[in-house]
Amino acid sequence: MPKKTSKNSDRPLQADEADEIRACIGRACAHLKLKPSASAMRAQEAIRDAIDAVTLGKKKLPKQAREGFAFDLGGLWGQTVCDALGWQWCVATVDGDEFIGVAPKSRSHIVPVLNFICTQIEKRPPEENTSLLLFNMLKEGSFGKAKAGSYIPIG
Repeated sequence: MPKKTSKNSDRPLQADEADEIRACIGRACAHLKLKPSASAMRAQEAIRDAIDAVTLGKKKLPKQAREGFAFDLGGLWGQTVCDALGWQWCVATVDGDEFIGVAPKSRSHIVPVLNFICTQIEKRPPEENTSLLLFNMLKEGSFGKAKAGSYIPIG
C-alpha cells in the first residue's frame, strides 16, 4: 500500500491533461446546448439540471456512461469556477492523494472537481445535488480565510 505523505503540492496541467479538460468542456457544452458565451451562472444551472435529471431518474444513463458524463460536466463546472473566480486548474497532491482540481492562486482551498461531480451524479433522493450550492458558496467566499498552501479540500 502506498505511503501517504503530509506534503501537499500541485503542478500545472500537462498538455494532454489540459487538452482532455478542453474536450470535456466541449462535450458538456454540446450536451447542455450551451454557447461558449454562456455565463458561469447559466452553465452552473445547466450542470445542476443535467445532474438532477440523472439522479432523479428522468434520464437513464448506464453506469459505464456516468463516469464520462461526470467528467464532461466536471470539466465545465471547474472551468466556470476558474472563469468566474480566477481559480486555476492543477494536479494536486493532498494527503498523499493525487487528483485534478481547481484552486485559488493562494492554494488555500481546492476542489477535486472530477471526484466532486462523480459523487453528485451517484446521489439518489433524499440526498441533494450540491453542485450549484458549492459554486455559490465559493462565489460568496463562504469558506473563510485559510493559510496559503493549505490545500483545504472542498466538495
